[in-house]
Amino acid sequence: MSKRLRVAAGFVLALLFMTSVFAKTKDLQEITVLAWDRGIIPPAQGNIEENWWTKYVNDHVAKLGIKVKFVPVPRAQEMQKLPTMLAAGNAPDIIFSYDKALYNLYLKNGALLDYTDYINKYGRNIKKYFSKTDLALGASKGRIYSLVYRSVPVADTTFIRKDWLNKLGLKEPTTPAEFYNVLKAFKEKDPGKVGDRLVPFALPSAPNYPFGMWYAVLMPGFLKQAPSPERMQEAALPLWPETENCLRFMNKLYNEKLLSDQFLLDKDEVLFRQKFVRGEIGAFVHFPHWPYHSAYGNMYENLNKNISDARLVATFPWTANPKNNLYEIIRCYPFGYMWYSPRNAKHPDLVVKYLDWMASSEATNVNWFGLPGIDNKIVDGIPLPVDDAKYKQRVPWIGSQYNVLRNPFVNSPEKYIKRLSMDFAPQYRDQYVRETIAGSKKLKYYQPWITEATPLYDKLNGSLMKKWEELQVKIITAPSNQFDAVFDDAIKQYKEVGGAEVAQELAQAYKAQYGK
Repeated sequence: MSKRLRVAAGFVLALLFMTSVFAKTKDLQEITVLAWDRGIIPPAQGNIEENWWTKYVNDHVAKLGIKVKFVPVPRAQEMQKLPTMLAAGNAPDIIFSYDKALYNLYLKNGALLDYTDYINKYGRNIKKYFSKTDLALGASKGRIYSLVYRSVPVADTTFIRKDWLNKLGLKEPTTPAEFYNVLKAFKEKDPGKVGDRLVPFALPSAPNYPFGMWYAVLMPGFLKQAPSPERMQEAALPLWPETENCLRFMNKLYNEKLLSDQFLLDKDEVLFRQKFVRGEIGAFVHFPHWPYHSAYGNMYENLNKNISDARLVATFPWTANPKNNLYEIIRCYPFGYMWYSPRNAKHPDLVVKYLDWMASSEATNVNWFGLPGIDNKIVDGIPLPVDDAKYKQRVPWIGSQYNVLRNPFVNSPEKYIKRLSMDFAPQYRDQYVRETIAGSKKLKYYQPWITEATPLYDKLNGSLMKKWEELQVKIITAPSNQFDAVFDDAIKQYKEVGGAEVAQELAQAYKAQYGK
């Protein structure tokens, strides 16, 4: 073949290749997928819509004829943004959310996509990794409308300054009374030499939980035995008799200036984080990974930069009976967010094909651990970072913003917390693994998953949460001699807006579903 012919043939082949690539790209159908924007992607890695993970996803799902457009929603605004998007008909094709009442509302109105037939046709990985019991969590009347993420339950934690305890010659508290005495010692003796800036005990705020998740962590200290499952619903919590005792204890802390109210309006934890890294907080309640994780700003590491000998310890002083630690009874259950789709999703077949790819071992492992050989290496069956610094830049922010469809460690809590510790600076990993309470064998009591219809709950849950948010603040900050009157009035108000009826409906739904 002459040189001219070879050049011409090469040109034709290149043109054919480019045409093929263009045709394939042109043939891709776009679906939209929610991303929780936490604003934590390192600048060098791109942004929430374009980074190595989004490129990896699109490179692989292109083989399925799919192009994914990620739709960012600020994590702190999820409960405000998602209802608006769904109501306007412009929600992403794939959503993941903890808001069960919102999900139930759209399910009742026939506004969600029925996955059943598509899973039967395209869901090979879904059916492989989701048991019939798992799929039933997202089903209604035998039809599947959501995929519910199953996790390893992990308890929220009370952290305390161990170096302050040591300076005062105090042991870790094991009961609410001992915890109270420790806080008094912190306030009176100021072991950190903080002065007027000292906060003995802090409950950080959040968009829907002023004073933090007190009910999840502190309440076991006022329970003689585990509550019956039919009342273990968050909406029923204000009506528990033990709630009054727990709030009375918090009211005492508040009036003795042991519990600070500085964080009530601190919805994004800006003030809380500032005071923490300056070493001004003696004890606080938070997620067990909060001090360590880059997603929250490497708080423990920053504390140690300011105060090199500062030491935290995770402790559990919340027990009324040392032989029966109830740990966390609400919030900490092995069911998480729900993946679901609006009924008007343009390409329902591609939606389920995408979810099925996300369920695959390949996608799951990269989502959790990054790329093999580049980000992780296998040691004792667990993918560990190849290079800690590079791993920290590339991997930890993926799962918290794009979420995973399934957890490969549902039956291995020890491996799960060890895996989570890989997202932390090396010096904190062993402590996290050693002190974190995880696994259903330790966390035996949790809010049951209800699939029975609960129309009153779905209608009123949002307003009940806001009402209780307002009322609990009034109770905790009431003058000591007015506690009883304020508490009684608060419960009366809660019942007047439907609290008692919702609690009764949830109890009946539990009995109807579980036959107990």
